[in-house]
Amino acid sequence: MVFSKELDVSTARKIPGLRAVFGETYPDPVRVVSLEFDVEDIAKDAENHQWRQTSIEFCGGTYVNKVSVTVSI
Repeated sequence: MVFSKELDVSTARKIPGLRAVFGETYPDPVRVVSLEFDVEDIAKDAENHQWRQTSIEFCGGTYVNKVSVTVSI
């Protein structure tokens, strides 16, 4: 199962084993994506070394607030 949630960057950076792209700038809050463990649970105990057992990453995807689409046929 895949879980996703926005967390403040300072909390997210405390997660053991967190993967992020070196030199990348992430927004605050940042979207955190996890396999196996719910990000809600991870946020409650951010420094737990249990989180190293799975993939937890900062999402480097797009952050879009509004989308406008025009289709012509």
